[in-house]
Amino acid sequence: MIYGLKKTAADNGIGLIPVLSIVAGLAIGAVFVRRQLTRRDAMISPQLFHHRGFGPSIALNALATFAMMGSAYFTTQYLQSVLGKGALEAALWSLAPSVCVGIAGPAAAAAVRRGADRASVIGAGFVTGAIGYGILALAGPDSLWTVLIGAAVLASGIVAVMSLVTDMAIGTVPPERAGSAAALLETGQEFGGAMGMAVLGSVGTAVYRSDVKDSLGGGPPTDGLAHRWAAHRRARPGARDAGRGRRGGGPAEGTGRGPDAGRGARGVHPRNADRVRRRGAGPGGGRGPGPGDAAPGRAHRAHTRGHAPDRRGRDGGGRQGDGGPRDGAEPLSGGTPEGTSPR
Repeated sequence: MIYGLKKTAADNGIGLIPVLSIVAGLAIGAVFVRRQLTRRDAMISPQLFHHRGFGPSIALNALATFAMMGSAYFTTQYLQSVLGKGALEAALWSLAPSVCVGIAGPAAAAAVRRGADRASVIGAGFVTGAIGYGILALAGPDSLWTVLIGAAVLASGIVAVMSLVTDMAIGTVPPERAGSAAALLETGQEFGGAMGMAVLGSVGTAVYRSDVKDSLGGGPPTDGLAHRWAAHRRARPGARDAGRGRRGGGPAEGTGRGPDAGRGARGVHPRNADRVRRRGAGPGGGRGPGPGDAAPGRAHRAHTRGHAPDRRGRDGGGRQGDGGPRDGAEPLSGGTPEGTSPR
């Protein structure tokens, strides 16, 4: 049932899957109740509901939890999504209404012990919760204290109701059935809280979607950082191509760095790396070829012919062991013209 309700709100309409989920939940619940009524060792004893006041106590407890958990969902969303507070800060602010809650429960129980009518006090608690909902409805975009006061009033009334119905449910059953009664109360609280978040959360989601669509005028937003950045990128058509060149997608103009440059640099001996960089530097310290370089790509071509640097030689330009050039390849360390032998 809860999945079907939440799916209906998420899809912004009633669909086949949500309807089937709700129907399946109701059917399973009906089968479970019927099975419990016919079994001797039932998990839920039907005799508990024969006591006057026990069934209404379970229902009122679930209703109170429904109201409190639904409001807590919206309070948390307001603190984080509207006021922009972090999870920890929002949780700390949510503890503020607990001061009033700690007073409301004992005060309601004390009023009943002094002779006040239990039903009247329970009704007053629900009225107080409704007033809290009214205060929450007055909250604006920056009404932190209004939200906290409304949540405190709401929680005070609801907790007063829960404390009284718990005493009433436990007091109407025999002492040996007190454990089963407490378990049913806890189950009703969990079910009511889950239904409160599902139903009220679904309603809030539907209202939020409708209001956001109306505020946007039916179209995408035209302001904001993302929109301005996209417009800035469209205004500079060459920025993307230049960025591709710098990231390695292709050589940028004036850099003197082509695909062969990376292959040649990988085969240069560490002692000759500075010489290769100096030969590749232009007159202004750039990366382009200078006027004194006879062939700026010789070192790269020598490497691609299979030249292996000599780790024992000073120049790294010959075979390992003989110090001479390999198959006519020119040494890496010199800038000598073709046909001359290296030192």
